[in-house]
Amino acid sequence: MPTRDHIVTLRLSAGGCRYDVRVNDVPVFQDLEHGHPMTASMLVNESIAPGANALSIRMLPPPGESALVEDSRVEAVLTIRPHTRPKGDDVALTTLSLRGGRPRPEDAVADSTPPGGTSWGSVGAADAAPLPPAGLAARRTVSFALPAHAWRWLSSDRIPDDDATRRELERRYSRIRDLLAEGRTDWIPTTMRERHQEMALALFEAPEAVEAANGLFAAARDPGLSLHPLELPDAEMQVFGDGRLARLVRWDGRPLIVFVARDGSGADYFPITFRRQGADWILCR
Repeated sequence: MPTRDHIVTLRLSAGGCRYDVRVNDVPVFQDLEHGHPMTASMLVNESIAPGANALSIRMLPPPGESALVEDSRVEAVLTIRPHTRPKGDDVALTTLSLRGGRPRPEDAVADSTPPGGTSWGSVGAADAAPLPPAGLAARRTVSFALPAHAWRWLSSDRIPDDDATRRELERRYSRIRDLLAEGRTDWIPTTMRERHQEMALALFEAPEAVEAANGLFAAARDPGLSLHPLELPDAEMQVFGDGRLARLVRWDGRPLIVFVARDGSGADYFPITFRRQGADWILCR
């Protein structure tokens, strides 16, 4: 099963543009500020759904440019392997390739792998469309033949992208920061239980091991680290996962919870994402 017995990974190669690459509308690779060249890979089990899954790219001109150029490119490759096998055994399921400087949107995805069936499932056509004012968007569907974990967020309530949601998130982020500022971590096992449980399934680890590896425990008690202010007025609210997930991020897109080294040597960022079920807001990622 894709997320029960296998590891699904997204490989990225991008340059000459700003970009936003997602699986089921969950950001995986995102640089909408600087558009730095990037070659990377990331496990995406925690975002894979049973049945059909959407792989999407948004591509924007680099900073200071008014249009995409021939060198503008984003290539996203979805791969799979049994979790007991080494990384070298990854099999490419599909490639979604988006390039600038092409006369028509359909030409921009011409380097993508064709649609068709595989032993793992089926891959739909790669579709592209203009993204005003000067970008491109591409998307394709990957349907797994075997069942995957039904993560709780996939069936959560839709979250309105409005001021009431922002106020609720600000209240919850503020409470988390207050607890961390007091050096308290006793709330983590309960508040993050769902996150630890589901990430354990995604990573093929025991929930206890995932909880123990949560860096917030050490960061909150490290005298060499200082908890950065939230700066809520400058925070950006993001509602994603087809409207079922929400978070606040810094102006540069990084997580809002940050511990900064007192000697100026670096910073540790801790992502916090919520889903909503009725009146309950659950920290799920």
